Amino acid sequence: MSNIRIAALVLCVVVLSTVSARGAVIGGLTEDFSGATVNPAKFQVVPADFEVGTGTYTSDTTTNPGRLTIAGNTSASYWGGQDVQTVDSFDSSKQTTIVVQRTAMTGTGSAYRSALWIDQQPGAGAGSYLMFSQNVGEGGWQTNANTTGTGTNIATFDADDNNLGTVEMKLIYKPLGGTNANVEVYLNGVLGTTVNFIDWDNTNDFQVRLAGMARANDNDNGATIGNDVVSVSFDNLNVSVPEPGTLGLFGVVAVGIMTRRGRAR
Repeated sequence: MSNIRIAALVLCVVVLSTVSARGAVIGGLTEDFSGATVNPAKFQVVPADFEVGTGTYTSDTTTNPGRLTIAGNTSASYWGGQDVQTVDSFDSSKQTTIVVQRTAMTGTGSAYRSALWIDQQPGAGAGSYLMFSQNVGEGGWQTNANTTGTGTNIATFDADDNNLGTVEMKLIYKPLGGTNANVEVYLNGVLGTTVNFIDWDNTNDFQVRLAGMARANDNDNGATIGNDVVSVSFDNLNVSVPEPGTLGLFGVVAVGIMTRRGRAR
């Protein structure tokens, strides 16, 4: 076999290996949780690793049929719980919109949370993350950007701090090149805050996570009612990545509108 053919075969193997290695990076995901179980082809159910807490938790689609329910109690402080995270990941170099309906939350004790978050290499202790949560007992709607504990309050959402019913939670991730990015945080279609990152590696993919967490056990929650408890339900998760041409079209339309307005003056 000639050196040229050998080189061509090597090139083909390299190309195919590259494609295979990125096979877990997907361009979108939808899930209505209508199956009999949490779909293992789409999701992994893992213990919450926000802090070091542990507990007894379950995630299923049968407690509230057609919805994902995460429920349990924390037996070792702090912030035990469970994450239902995507098996596949999303490209940090592309703008991505993540939307989910949080349909209900109940709980008892010192504090409990429902959360939507995006996380680079979850569980590996590498990369950055943003968690958007309703933290009942510790300030309401907030964000945690690479931080634990009580997050940063979102004042725009204060009126909904006690709303434990159906709400739409949305994140729009925007890469800015290198290690820069920002994430817009929405509740029921209203922009509450934009979180800026200078340490979000645009080459490091991320996964999407839905979580239910409770803060402390009976020894640490300042109460005598038992461990902190939470039950959270989600529905209609959608992760979308606009095609580059679509983003370009939006820009052209915006320029056209501005031009027409300028001429009309």
